[in-house]
Amino acid sequence: MSKKIAGWGNFPICNAKFHQSPATKTVCQSLVAARPCLARGLGRSYGDAANFENIIDTQRLDHFISFDEDFGILSCQAGVSLNAILSIVMPLGWFLPVTPGTSFVTIGGAIASDVHGKNHHLNGSFSDHVISMDIVLGSG
Repeated sequence: MSKKIAGWGNFPICNAKFHQSPATKTVCQSLVAARPCLARGLGRSYGDAANFENIIDTQRLDHFISFDEDFGILSCQAGVSLNAILSIVMPLGWFLPVTPGTSFVTIGGAIASDVHGKNHHLNGSFSDHVISMDIVLGSG
């Protein structure tokens, strides 16, 4: 499916071919191997950070894998929004150590943009709290 996309500021606007969220790692690898592409979540980046001619829509990659309530360690897919994370962890007494101005961004976007919040002088940016991640490459 093709459509016009833009970031949070609605400029620039570009035409992009959207590839639906891959259901499996193998499908994701084949999409990445077939053509240059960019993962895109909720499209809240400023400017053109998530604009490209070939987009892999990550919004369906929104599954929680695990949450360690003792240590506050979360494992999830890239398309999970910070809002969804907060709805799960806040009732358990946890909060994200770094949050940008909106919770309507994905975990993948927060990592890719290394977002920061009002407390970055104390707690650093988002990547300071990422223990590990898996990245799918077209080569495997």
